[in-house]
Amino acid sequence: MIEKEISHILNLVSSKNYIQAYKFSLPLYEKYSPNIEVVKIHFYILFLLERNIEAIDEINEYSNKNNVQDISDHEVLNLFGYFYMKTEDFEKSIELLNMTISMKSDFGPAHQNLAEVLIVKRDFLKALEHVNKAIDIFESLSKKVDDFFHCLILKADINNALNKNHETVLMLQNYLSEEFNENVFYLLSTIDSKKLNNETVEFAEHKLTENIYYDSKIISFSKTVPLQFGLAYYFQKHDKKKSELYFHKANKNVGDILRYNLNTSQKSINKDINFYEEYFKNQNFYEQEIGKNNIFIVGLPRTGTTLTESIITANDEIFPAGELLSFQDLFASLTEKSINEKKPFIDHISKTYLRRTSYLKNDYEKVVDKLPGNVMLIGFIRKILPGSKIIRIYRDPWDTAISLYKQRYVKNIPWSTNFFNIGIKMSNHEAMNTYWDNVLDGDENLITINYEELVSDQKNNQMKLYDFLQIKSSYSEEKREGFFSKTASTQQVKEKIHTKSVKKLEFEDKKDEFWSAIHQQRKYWIKQGLPIIEDGPLFGYKP
Repeated sequence: MIEKEISHILNLVSSKNYIQAYKFSLPLYEKYSPNIEVVKIHFYILFLLERNIEAIDEINEYSNKNNVQDISDHEVLNLFGYFYMKTEDFEKSIELLNMTISMKSDFGPAHQNLAEVLIVKRDFLKALEHVNKAIDIFESLSKKVDDFFHCLILKADINNALNKNHETVLMLQNYLSEEFNENVFYLLSTIDSKKLNNETVEFAEHKLTENIYYDSKIISFSKTVPLQFGLAYYFQKHDKKKSELYFHKANKNVGDILRYNLNTSQKSINKDINFYEEYFKNQNFYEQEIGKNNIFIVGLPRTGTTLTESIITANDEIFPAGELLSFQDLFASLTEKSINEKKPFIDHISKTYLRRTSYLKNDYEKVVDKLPGNVMLIGFIRKILPGSKIIRIYRDPWDTAISLYKQRYVKNIPWSTNFFNIGIKMSNHEAMNTYWDNVLDGDENLITINYEELVSDQKNNQMKLYDFLQIKSSYSEEKREGFFSKTASTQQVKEKIHTKSVKKLEFEDKKDEFWSAIHQQRKYWIKQGLPIIEDGPLFGYKP
């Protein structure tokens, strides 16, 4: 009986009907959870659905009934380690992934996952060892490049951290010479587009003109978008008009697939403001010391958050944790709790976030989380971690919009595919920050920095930030220039600080559309009672 049900679920998975597969796997798991094959299938489906938080809840329940140390299936241990990695419980993730490798040393996914965790820990040499092992294993199994492309991204990140970009270039050129691959072409274009030869570029352009039938829009999307973005990067210095055309085509394809709902952000802001007013505004949950070793860098993406992180960690006191999703994800769960559950869960958020970041901090005094999206949660951070300090970054809106549009964001920033959407998002960003400025007026643990001032007067702004954070050790420009960040700014942040990204002259035909969207959305927020001037400057910047 159970074999028949498992076979049915596997058929659904094979046909990519993951939702239906989950509907069948859940009751089977609840009934036969001691059966390791049932456990494996159920958590594999959660992996396919990217339900990482739900998976952790179920792993915790499973652990209450069973000893995880007794699991004898390496694939299950790897899945558990993967879910802990994705929910940023890195200590548990490393333990489980090491158990997996001890059980089966030639299991590629475990080496890949461990390499990814070690990158966050900034143990780049060990990460390189594991990612190389993973690639060797996948290649020995005659896997196609697309099957282990994430490994190539990880290796590129590690080489960048170790100042070995030349090795990445050679690796990618070698793969392209063996067989053309859209994703490899794209990755090389982001690292050093000058290393793409004319023959490869012409072949990429030809691929876009071929009348190829794909089984689905998703497959077509996966083949064309990397080429379009890659060609856009290549032609930036060769043919500006052609480059912009490819950026337009790539973003249109992404937008058509994602179909981002503009009301999502607006509803979320209204919900958060109401929640703060009702439950947080007049509450002080913790002593002022809680979170004193935590720093947040916030702002819109592409505003200089990575540059700021590189500056404030160019010393011996602060550990750069990169973009952590922990606070954002934990807070999202809070809004779903009943009144009686809220305070215990706020305690859970505080303790869990501090535990996770303390593990990363290790022997450093402080740790910085530079997830830009935390800008929407500034007030909640100040209440839940009152000792923490927040650096907020503003940048010229049009420069920011251009920079956003030129990045291949798919899942994490779905609104960046056209300038109208970006304008709406900017206005929403202004609304939330206007609210925070009102309720947090005079908060000494919040500082605002302008990108243009940061790059034009680095020394004084560096000293200003160090004074704000009470950093006692000396600043090292050499350490800053060697900084690694696993973000879209990974290559730029290693350059000497410059003003070349100020007052960009690109996509000028879209500028009116962008500002029109901002003014249109401002009318909505003015009706909501926020003190915003419809035609006024945005974050102090005029059109």
